[in-house]
Order: sequence, then structure tokens, then C-alpha cells
Amino acid sequence: MLSSKGNPAEIMKSVRDDVTSVYYSAEILGEYKRVLSYERLNIAPETQKEIIDAMEEYGILINPVISDIPLPDESDRVFYDTAKEVDAILITGNMKHYQRKIHNDPRRIFTGKRAGNLRTRI
Repeated sequence: MLSSKGNPAEIMKSVRDDVTSVYYSAEILGEYKRVLSYERLNIAPETQKEIIDAMEEYGILINPVISDIPLPDESDRVFYDTAKEVDAILITGNMKHYQRKIHNDPRRIFTGKRAGNLRTRI
């Protein structure tokens, strides 16, 4: 994990405590590997591996149906489609990439900050 504090840590704790489920696809795993390896992020290879291993250990692998809803950034489609496939909440740091009007229930897309509070509401 990148930090043991903050919203991402709180979300990960809820996953490890089996309070929250994480769904991912092969495409999401590939996207995480790609982004985590960006030189500018300066994430140690061991930390990159820890994040991927945690996703595979605690997550549920699915094969989502690909939607045709227009998105500002096509690389975000895999996250949207995966959440939609299992009727899950999408937690993102890129809220601008997920216009609330594209989803039937606008309360289903959260920023990491807002999602950090979900643990107390679930």
C-alpha cells in the first residue's frame, strides 16, 4: 500500500476485513500495472507487486460486458464497465472522467474521500 493512512488505506482495510468487495477484470489489472510503473510516480517495484498481489488476493475477477457509453477517457471504461456489471460502487480519483449523468444512479460513483466514509454506512 502506498500509505498506511488516509482514504485508500481505509478502503483497503475494509476489503481486508471483508466489509467491502473489490471487483476487477484482466484489463483493470493491466491498467494498474501500467500506471503503477510510471516513473514519475516513483513507486518501488516491491510496492507495485504488493498492490497487484492484494488485488488478486482480495478481489473478485470478473469479465464485464463492454459498454458503448461515451467517456472522456477511454482507458477508464474498464472501471466503469466492471462496476456496472456487478452493480457496485465505483471509487475513483478521476471524478471528471465519470460524468454522473452516465449512470442511472448518480450515487454509485464516489471519490476516494467520500468512499472512505462508506465503511461506517455499510
